[in-house]
Formats: sequence, C-alpha cells, structure tokens
Amino acid sequence: MGKTTTYNKYFKPAGYVYVDQKAFKTRSSCMKATEDAIKAGKSVVVGKCYCSSLPSLGTEMAFPDNTNHDAATRDDYLQIGASLKAPVR
Repeated sequence: MGKTTTYNKYFKPAGYVYVDQKAFKTRSSCMKATEDAIKAGKSVVVGKCYCSSLPSLGTEMAFPDNTNHDAATRDDYLQIGASLKAPVR
C-alpha cells in the first residue's frame, strides 16, 4: 500500500490534514501549512516535503512520513511540534 492510499484509507477519515510539497510547492509553504493546521487543532500527515517531520493540541497527532528520511528534514518538523508543545510520531 502506498503513502497516498494509506493516508486516504486511514488518516483522512480520521480528520488528518495532508501536507505535501506537490500541493504546497515550496518547503516554506509546507512548514507554514503544518504549523497553521496544528494551531487550528488539526492532526497532520507530512508527505514528501524537501526541507534541509507532527504534533497537535490535545490528543491530536502529526508525523512526517518516511519520504522525509534525512535528519535535517525531520528536525524542521520536530521543531514545529516542540514550539507548539505538540506530540510528534
């Protein structure tokens, strides 16, 4: 099962927001969309976003998928979660 199929089958019905550079075009747009969704109390799945991965309020969660495989990419998303005191997995 691919990333998009997994998202559509399991995460979308649960209300997660999908952030992917294909849709958001730039690294900064992906990060802003992630932060905005978390601030709005949404859960986030981060797809392929090329950065140099998510968190939530209450019981909501977010996480970068394995296309964000390098530490620098994941760290950008981990910092968003930490700054918003949100859990990341």
